[in-house]
Amino acid sequence: MMILPSLITVALALQSVQTLHVPSNYLTQKPSLETVLAKVDGVPIKANDVERLLWDWRGYETMQDLITYQLIHARAAKLSIVVTPAEIQKAFDDIVKEQSAHLPAGQDFDTFLRQQHNPKSRLFMQVESNLLLSRIVDKQFNPSEFFKVSTLIFKPKTKNGSDILEAAGKAQDAYNRLVKGEDWSKVMNTSSQDPLLVQNKGLLGWRRLDAFPADTAEELKKLKPGGLTKTVETDNGIQLFRLEAVGTSVTGTELAELRQLYEQNAKGKLIEGLEKAAKVERFYGAPTKK
Repeated sequence: MMILPSLITVALALQSVQTLHVPSNYLTQKPSLETVLAKVDGVPIKANDVERLLWDWRGYETMQDLITYQLIHARAAKLSIVVTPAEIQKAFDDIVKEQSAHLPAGQDFDTFLRQQHNPKSRLFMQVESNLLLSRIVDKQFNPSEFFKVSTLIFKPKTKNGSDILEAAGKAQDAYNRLVKGEDWSKVMNTSSQDPLLVQNKGLLGWRRLDAFPADTAEELKKLKPGGLTKTVETDNGIQLFRLEAVGTSVTGTELAELRQLYEQNAKGKLIEGLEKAAKVERFYGAPTKK
């Protein structure tokens, strides 16, 4: 479950409050100011002591979450996207069940959440917003934009031109050996400098097409599984890629995993876009006008 980032630096308007749908039973009732919340060696800590600090310690953070929540709801409404209370509750219960299974024996789940500054009311908001985000970004999900690849990487010793040329020469030699039919694993075992990459047989997994250099992306679109791209200089060194599969060829669990990979990236970008498009004003912490 994605924990929503606090990205929006704007004030909470009345409209934001009106769209908040957290069930009241997930909220702690506000105590009277004189209510004793704890004692330390007999010295009471009252609600008033806590409340004096809450706005300074947690107010801005809470406001940020509420504004993100509001922006997501506004976009969902514009697209006529909804999630039902039953769907939210099921997703919430699934998270509680999964996380509770990993708690130490005797650990209370509610207390655990509060220790993480993520009480049930906040978790409920995040679950609802996450469901809406998934449905919003899924409208743009296109499996044809994803390619499963393996790679060989040749890292120059330094950034000097001679070292880069040496790495490029080794990469080209590996490419030539593969084109002639030499086994991928054999070429990797005799040329790769990365033990972890060798262990994984060079598999990178699924990547969006826009993650590759432009020329490599064009090559990938024309290849069939097993095909090779030419060598290319990247931030990692000199690389060549082997196409393993295209997104349009997968179904079932693998397609669901691909969709989840897409959502993880797309959700953050969507929230950033909503922030930039919104009219933002910051009043939190500003001096009170007399």
